[in-house]
Amino acid sequence: MTDIFEIYYDGVRMPVRIKWSTQARRLILRMDQTSEGGVLTVPLGATKKEAVLMAQQSAAWLYAKIRDRPTRQMFYDGHVLSLLDNPVTIRHAPEERSGVQLDGSELIVSGQAEHLQRRVFDWLKGHTKDVIAPRAEIMADQLGKKIRKISVRNTQSRWGSCSHTGDLSFCWRLILTPNWVLNYVIAHEVSHLAHMNHGPAFWKTVETFEVETDRARTWLNKNSARLQRIGP
Repeated sequence: MTDIFEIYYDGVRMPVRIKWSTQARRLILRMDQTSEGGVLTVPLGATKKEAVLMAQQSAAWLYAKIRDRPTRQMFYDGHVLSLLDNPVTIRHAPEERSGVQLDGSELIVSGQAEHLQRRVFDWLKGHTKDVIAPRAEIMADQLGKKIRKISVRNTQSRWGSCSHTGDLSFCWRLILTPNWVLNYVIAHEVSHLAHMNHGPAFWKTVETFEVETDRARTWLNKNSARLQRIGP
């Protein structure tokens, strides 16, 4: 279940969405990447009154985070994307009839200008899956596990997930990270096929893929807000 309330700082209204959690052990407030507000994770043992009080006490912090976060970057002709550390420039070619094509260091987008955003977004989601799927399958084979399905979504708070049925899901923005970061996230989710937790055995499994775990986690924490402001 979810709930929404508002807090104020310096005359600015900030909506806060409560996310009730059966796993959380304490109240955790973070900036909401999809709005000018916050998300407050609340354990089921806590009350809404406690949640509101905590958010109000953290209003100055939330205001500063929202004020200082990067501006949203939409796709446009000439926009340079970093695809796995390779610079790729978006080129609008309305006379073309090929949809979206990656041609060396250029992403050629045909059609009318008003469709450019959606076409680039759809292509990036598809390209992300094309890159991730074979890597994930190879890693799963190494563990003797099977992936039921791989999906790529426009998630805001998670880079990836693994279900009990063997479904893996990834955020499309991973294609904007360095190659070694992407490999870590894939290894992380594939390892959940063997261990649906974050215990010692899980992390030992992640290490078998020889990924740069600590470095990748640090990079994601540092660049998460910037990446979440790219695209729709």
